This record gives sequence, structure tokens and C-alpha cells, in this order.
Amino acid sequence: MPTQLLSRADVSARFGLPLPGFEAGPPDHPTVANQPPGMVTENTEQAAMVSRLLVAGVGHVRPADLGSQPEDWEKGRGGDANRAVLRLAPLGVAMDGSEPGRLVERVVEVCSITHTAGLVLSGAAAIAAAVSAGIAGRTPEEGVRRAMVAAQLAADQGDWVAGAEVAWRIGWATELVSGRSEPDAMELIARAVGTGATTQEAVPAAFAVLAAVPDDPWRACRQAASLGGCTDTIAAMVGAIGGARHGAGGFPGPAVATIAIKGFDLDGLASDLLALRARGGR
Repeated sequence: MPTQLLSRADVSARFGLPLPGFEAGPPDHPTVANQPPGMVTENTEQAAMVSRLLVAGVGHVRPADLGSQPEDWEKGRGGDANRAVLRLAPLGVAMDGSEPGRLVERVVEVCSITHTAGLVLSGAAAIAAAVSAGIAGRTPEEGVRRAMVAAQLAADQGDWVAGAEVAWRIGWATELVSGRSEPDAMELIARAVGTGATTQEAVPAAFAVLAAVPDDPWRACRQAASLGGCTDTIAAMVGAIGGARHGAGGFPGPAVATIAIKGFDLDGLASDLLALRARGGR
């Protein structure tokens, strides 16, 4: 939250690299000035909303259900903005992604009211597939492969808009950081992969962070939050995928407690979504 819209140099000057943990919004921040540490942004709010709708709909979310919510769902039917992407992470918890075609059908169902662009559907499918693979205990490499397959399938389900293919950029970004030191990898992600608000930058950036920091989801989140740019979305995607693989134990107790006190029944939502998965995602 406090590093979104800042440059990487500004993040470094204000907080150090990587971000040490949850911090308050800087007093001069253009959108989150003086917000308390651990305050969530719309990414988490929308993911929680979709979680509740998936549970209520027994694995399905009807467009009418999304459209009736008071949240300001971003309209982006012909664009490439990334805010529809993270709301699909709960679908990855609720569904076994071993059948990518079925997963992509559900991704399109959830996105359809606000986003029909193939780029956005592609990024959303990649996140859902990677989360599902993590829940299933797949290796990070298998998670990337499943994400790329789902992204390619989803790209063909939506309207064409100009932009690099998400599946291709995920593969390229993860290879780009392979064998690099962690600091060098983060600089490459910030400078070459990009951390803007478009799906084709933010989603590959998240996968690249996880490729560089595969075994510590909390550190990966803090590195993602330190990249500059659309850090709240990128770090949230990193947390969703890394958390799916490592579980709540991959994060320090005080960090989990900081989020838990914000009014989200995380334990209850997780249990309900996993129960859906046990029933075949429906």
C-alpha cells in the first residue's frame, strides 16, 4: 500500500530495499497518505468479495452478482488494466487447475461483466492457475507452466487489444532472472519487465519476483512491494501465489495478524474455498 505509485528510487530513500514490512502511508502520498500499516487496497477487497461470491454461488459467480456489489469495479472491457487480475486468485484456491480449459471458462465467467479483453483474461487465468498449482503442491516450475498454458487459452477467449502476449512474457520474465542475484533480479524486473498498471507488465513481474525468491513468500512480497510502480497489485499477486504454495506458515505471525484485524475473515474464507475445491470446485 505505501509504496504504490512511487519510483523504486523513492521507495529506497524512504524505506530501504527491500521494504522491511508493513509501513504507514507517507504523509505526502497522493492516494494513501497516513493510512495505517497493513491497510489493504482494492486488490484485496475485490479478492475477498469474489471469495464470498464463489462460496455463495457454490463455485460460480454470476455477472449479476458482481454488478450488484457496492465496490467500484473497474470497467475495462476493451483495455489492459490489471485490476481484474487479482480477484481471480480465490478461484485458484477453489478449483483444481489440472483441467485448464475448465479453469479458463470460470475465469471468463467471473471477469465478463467488467473485462473482456484477451490480455486481461490471460493475466487473470495465469494467476488462478498458479494459485491452484500451489495449493496442489506443484513445483514453482510446474506452476509457471500451468500459468502459461491457461494464459494462452484465455487470450483466445477475449477481445483483441494491442499488447505483448502475457503467456510469452511470463516465460521470458522468469528466464530473465534465472541465475541472477536477488538484487540484480529486482533491478531487471523494475527496468526491463516493467511495473506499470498494465496486465502485460504487472503479471510477468509477479512471476519473475517469485522465480527470483521462490522459497520465502514474505520476502518475495516485500521485494515486490519495493519495485516501484503498481506495487500493491504486484505484491498481492506474489503473496497469493507464494502463499498458495507455502501456506500461512510462510508468513510471520505478526504480519498475518496485522491483516487479519482489518475485518477480513481470512481463515473462514480460506476454509470455505478449500471445501469447494474438495467438492470439485462446485
